[in-house]
Amino acid sequence: MSEVKNNDDQQIEKFITEHTPAMLAYLDANLRYKYVNKAYAELFGKSTEDIVDSKTPKDLLCANAYDQSNIQIQAALQGEPQIFHRETQMPGGEKRYYFVNYQPDVEQGRVNGFLATIVDVTDARVPVSEIYSSHELLKKQNAQLTNFTHIVSHNLKSYARNLNMAIDLFVNATGENQKNNALELLQEIASGISSIILNVSEISRVQTNAELPVQRIVLFDYLERTIDLLSLQIEESKACVLNKIPADVAIDANPAYIDSIMQNILSNAIKYRHPERTPVIEITCNVAENEVTLLFKDNGLGIDLTKYGNKIFGIFQRFHKNPEAGGLGLFISKYQVEAMGGHIEIESESGIGSIFKVHLKKH
Repeated sequence: MSEVKNNDDQQIEKFITEHTPAMLAYLDANLRYKYVNKAYAELFGKSTEDIVDSKTPKDLLCANAYDQSNIQIQAALQGEPQIFHRETQMPGGEKRYYFVNYQPDVEQGRVNGFLATIVDVTDARVPVSEIYSSHELLKKQNAQLTNFTHIVSHNLKSYARNLNMAIDLFVNATGENQKNNALELLQEIASGISSIILNVSEISRVQTNAELPVQRIVLFDYLERTIDLLSLQIEESKACVLNKIPADVAIDANPAYIDSIMQNILSNAIKYRHPERTPVIEITCNVAENEVTLLFKDNGLGIDLTKYGNKIFGIFQRFHKNPEAGGLGLFISKYQVEAMGGHIEIESESGIGSIFKVHLKKH
């Protein structure tokens, strides 16, 4: 009865080892194959009988493959388990990827040999190009997420300031006309805040594709909206803002980014106005075949580009002692322009003024 049971166990063991997709081999201390299963033999285009008791790894592997594996083989013969992966070029030129485990057979301190288990993981392996692509996608998404945080925190700051000023106007209004004007401003500010939230929400919605939603934007209209948003700062500073963009100039761009860029550059021109003259800010554009360049020209304090030229668009950079300066506006604007495939540059002279040139793709 025990013989029948032993035979059954042997049959089960043989069935398992012969039908497992893993390649199994047992090598003795002299690196002679004492056992190989069917999958292992087929890897080399041979039968188990061709290999057992007659072959060594050096007989089966090409010189390069043997040299690559010899370090692990020798370590296994020293009683050290080895786990590694290997890329192997097959005779037909195809590359296969294997997970390999060498388990030493140690008895009373003596290494009798080792069991080699090899699993083909080619089909489960993620190509390096896909890993790199996923990594780049993640970096881009993280950069956009950081940028969206700056949009909310930096741009809403302008709305908060306007909101406070509009409330002050309403509280201190002496007649119905002044109250109505203050209420209109409050409505415009509320509409602007809703627009920012809507646009940022739309951007966040498509984050999984790391693509920015775009729509047809009439630049004159967007600039007018920005001027309305900043009307209280413009009035308070007695600035003259001239929108000279032709009414028919349009581009395909992200609305939240265009809003943010215009607000940042225009509010900077007001913020850094020259104390001895009336601020004049002129916005024009140059239209080329595939590009539109917005030019924001002011007569403000200007910047010494020799001293600060390489820091203009850096984060948390401040070039004038202004308590309202956060050092984020131009950093955000540069990122947003480049995210839409454009670039931004500046011409400036200390004490004279600045020209910001925003180059944007038309489509």
